Amino acid sequence: MFSGPSAGEWRVRLASVEDAEVFVALVQRGFAESRRTPLPSSALGETVQVVRRSLDHDLGALLLLGQEPVGCVRFRLEPRDLARPARAWLASASDDPSAARAVEPASSLHLSRLVVVPEARGRGAARHLVTHLARAAAAVGVEWLRLTARSRYPDARPFWLALGFEVTGYSECYGVAELVTHLQRRVVAPSRPREGGSES
Repeated sequence: MFSGPSAGEWRVRLASVEDAEVFVALVQRGFAESRRTPLPSSALGETVQVVRRSLDHDLGALLLLGQEPVGCVRFRLEPRDLARPARAWLASASDDPSAARAVEPASSLHLSRLVVVPEARGRGAARHLVTHLARAAAAVGVEWLRLTARSRYPDARPFWLALGFEVTGYSECYGVAELVTHLQRRVVAPSRPREGGSES
């Protein structure tokens, strides 16, 4: 799912540390409107060095329209020590889901910094990117997609709720109560013991 043409006009590919500058540029464009809010996104302060470290330790994907990057997202697997093997899992899941195998189970894929540039919005771009991640996660047995979103300035919850995510709680940020919303969506049902067998 991270290589080759995707459904429609979008293409998604797994990112590398060499894409850090592209990520920063996309985030600056995508979160620019938050500069006019009382609490601008902390994403606007991230440097190329910070993003490079994130992409080296965890994972990321770029959304392309033709050859032009128009969106991105970073994500990590929990437990975190599975991040490096996950590169191979997700790459194999993109080509042949039946060939993807996780050596250890990963309970969740945590999304962050998902952004689509303004000129590419309103065409299903962000939905396409999230759908790709959900399919890749399901192919390697990840049970949950999880993320945090702003509860205001602007409120990002409607987008995530429309994609099937459910609110699991709230937390304080910048001294503002319930500024951060915690959401999750199940992508793989928990495995059940085979009939006549027993749980281990």
